[in-house]
Amino acid sequence: MRSSPAHLFALVGGAVYILAGIIGFAITGVTGFAENSDKALLVFDLNPFHNVVHIGIGALLVGASRVKGPDVTAGMVIGSGIVLLLATALGVLGALDNLLSIDDRFAADNFLHLGTAIAAIAIGSLPGESVSRDRDNAIRAT
Repeated sequence: MRSSPAHLFALVGGAVYILAGIIGFAITGVTGFAENSDKALLVFDLNPFHNVVHIGIGALLVGASRVKGPDVTAGMVIGSGIVLLLATALGVLGALDNLLSIDDRFAADNFLHLGTAIAAIAIGSLPGESVSRDRDNAIRAT
């Protein structure tokens, strides 16, 4: 299967989110599931529910990377970007203080969610032409 930019983003981004969720559980454990906590992964606030969300988003993205149609994968990547934009907005408004333990509008999580959202929407919006096909054509042209 050839990989579009959306496929690559979904695979790598999804794996990173899954890894963050797993490491997050090593830090938070499973108690205080949706409570505000002082636990963090580097500078990112954590609680067990936040870890579940990261694993869920990661699993959806990895699943999207396995879809053969680049348009479907691109749509799923753009959709995840929209969800992350919503998470950014809710974080800035302070609506995620307890649920995801994102404490204020300037929390590092909000910037990470915004950056990931922008990248997902931009990469998902790229043409579906295969990265492998472009590389193969460039090699043949030389």
